Amino acid sequence: MFKHLSVFVAALVMGSGFTLAAQQHQSGEAAYLQRCAPCHINTVSGEGGGDERAPTLEAIGFMSRERVRTSLTSGSMQTHTEGIEPQTFNELMLFLVPDDNP
Repeated sequence: MFKHLSVFVAALVMGSGFTLAAQQHQSGEAAYLQRCAPCHINTVSGEGGGDERAPTLEAIGFMSRERVRTSLTSGSMQTHTEGIEPQTFNELMLFLVPDDNP
C-alpha cells in the first residue's frame, strides 16, 4: 500500500513540475508574442512582417543568456521590457534562451 502511495506522490510531484514548466513556457511565449514578435517574427522569410534588422527567435535561441538579458535590461530592447513583471521577464528569458544555453 505504501509503495503504491509513494509512487503516486512521486508521479504527482513530477507531473506538477511538468505542468509548471508548460505554464512558464506559455507565459514566456505570450510575452514574446506581445512584446517581441512584431519585429522578430519571420524576419528571414519576410512573411508576417518583422524588421529585417531584428534577429529571429531561432537566432536569439543561439545567443548567450547574458547577451539576451543585457539587451533586454540595458541595451537596445530595454524600452520593450519596461513595466514587465519580474516573473514574466524570467519566463520570457526561459522562452528566448533555454536553460541548457548558458
